[in-house]
Amino acid sequence: MKVNIKYPKSKCAYCGKEYTKTHNRQTYCSDKCRKHARQEKRRIYDSQYYYRNRKRIHQRRKGTPTIGPTPNPNVEREAEIVRKEVERIGLHIF
Repeated sequence: MKVNIKYPKSKCAYCGKEYTKTHNRQTYCSDKCRKHARQEKRRIYDSQYYYRNRKRIHQRRKGTPTIGPTPNPNVEREAEIVRKEVERIGLHIF
């Protein structure tokens, strides 16, 4: 058996237009307002994330494509990697 519940009029959280709710958790008057509100929240979150993490985002990675930022614990292997990278780049070591 379906029960008809009458919800009071409410204001849309995005556009402020008055509307009648169809269920108790509804906060936006339409799907369009809901989608726009979600986009706006996402824009704000992305902006805050960028300003909190801008140093990490723009930090340049150390090393080259084959030599990473941390040295290889095996010294002989690290020397071989460096030698190959120097040859690949075309540097001449005195």
